[in-house]
Amino acid sequence: MHELTDTHRDALRRVATTAVTHINSIPQNTSDLDVYVVGGAVRDALLGESANDLDFVVVGETTDSMLARGFHDIDASSFGVLHDEQHEEWSLARTETKSGDGYKGIEVDTNDVQLRADLERRDLRINAMALRINTTATPTSIDDSNTTPITGTDADSVFVDPFGGRFDIQNGTLYHVSEAFSEDPIRVLRAARYAARYDNPVFTIATSTERLIREVAPELNRMSRDRIGEEVVKAMKQAVDPARFWEVLRDVGALAVIAPTLDRASIIPAGPERFHREGDTFEHTMMVLRRMHQLCESHDITGMNRVRRYLMAVAHDLGKVELGNEKGGLWSDDPPRRFGGHATTGVDVTANFGTRLGLDAHIIEAMEDASRYHMDFHDIPTWDARKLIEFVEAHTAPPEAETPYMGTVEELLDLAQADHEGRWQNIDLYDAETAYQVDAAAPDDAARPAFQRDVFESQIAVARDAIESIDGYEVLRDGLCDSHTSDTITDDNLARVLNACGDCRSPGEWVGDKITTRRTSLINSETT
Repeated sequence: MHELTDTHRDALRRVATTAVTHINSIPQNTSDLDVYVVGGAVRDALLGESANDLDFVVVGETTDSMLARGFHDIDASSFGVLHDEQHEEWSLARTETKSGDGYKGIEVDTNDVQLRADLERRDLRINAMALRINTTATPTSIDDSNTTPITGTDADSVFVDPFGGRFDIQNGTLYHVSEAFSEDPIRVLRAARYAARYDNPVFTIATSTERLIREVAPELNRMSRDRIGEEVVKAMKQAVDPARFWEVLRDVGALAVIAPTLDRASIIPAGPERFHREGDTFEHTMMVLRRMHQLCESHDITGMNRVRRYLMAVAHDLGKVELGNEKGGLWSDDPPRRFGGHATTGVDVTANFGTRLGLDAHIIEAMEDASRYHMDFHDIPTWDARKLIEFVEAHTAPPEAETPYMGTVEELLDLAQADHEGRWQNIDLYDAETAYQVDAAAPDDAARPAFQRDVFESQIAVARDAIESIDGYEVLRDGLCDSHTSDTITDDNLARVLNACGDCRSPGEWVGDKITTRRTSLINSETT
């Protein structure tokens, strides 16, 4: 019998209580079901994390018997998955057998499958644990040595761990359940996702599991790009260390399959040693990504807004790889150190990178802007008012847009800071008179330059104020064309005066020029 700590028992009791509360709230007949909470809810309970979803597995039932109990057939014919009234998943215990290429080449069997067999087909041992909820039902056949009663509440349960997932959590190890791990190549990405998702413990991949991953990684080329994209987005959304996801994929040979450009960044210099003591472009990119994570944490940026920023950080320097390929890598006779035009070159490279990963179009366009503007953005303090207004207006998402099809000013500002601070400068070679402020807490032999964010924020704020303060109506009210002056137009006669003027009834491009001129004047007056 596994010895669980009091903390673990309390966490499992909370899961059981939540599950019983949910079961009692649905109209479906569950009175004699042999039912288990499986997977993520149990894993996260033992990791001290809150469970977002409850996934139920039932043993000894069929699709017809579950439908007779009032459950809804969602994907029962193919995978034995049903939903209750609140859309939680209830799955028949099942086994899976690979019969062909890709996700569709898997045969599912739900006929008289016991719990152990269902858990054995899962990817990692930390995901092959279960919590038996309805202890009044006739239980499935389970070795008592793999179970632990969890008592002390009205929601008594039994913890089931036939493969030792709890010990993997204790040891910080990602270990496959069985050789069936290799039947779904997407599990390679999931292993990297779990390695990036937790920091207590930080998981490493077991040697035997890494061997399987290396064998199956080439099969990712046969997988749906949509499934790869979904896994990448999920990894970025969940990560406490997003760079670790990409580092693990590189180390197991999977990055060379799904994103060869980023993989090759490991042999492309980051730039002149004066500015990039970190060495190669991949290392610099991961430093930028980790700095972006810190910014998202401090600014409370979550969800898709965080995913977009992470992937913008990943993509911003891919143009260096394309240019570096023309000369060779770090170990060539003449390794490249300068990458003039890499921002422009990187736009198409980034588009191909995002498409290959199966990312949504709005993410790809944000990544393209990350490449296109990550250098120019640093010049904002020197831009004239007209250029500043045009840029801010073009990169401000409409209020109703959930997912802007551009890199927004806020995203590009965070990228500029992460890019600048995500490197080590050689202070022995650096010109102190022209350098950005140096972080005094950096190591003696290298310094991380600090970004003057307040300068950029003030410029952007002034532009935003001008854009919001002066719109088409304001220009009309004050006299749109040269035929009118503000002292001849009032709110009462505005419509009549303008309708009587041919230029105002059918305004040309000069309208935009007039608005921009007024906004420019406002900016100049505020910054003088």
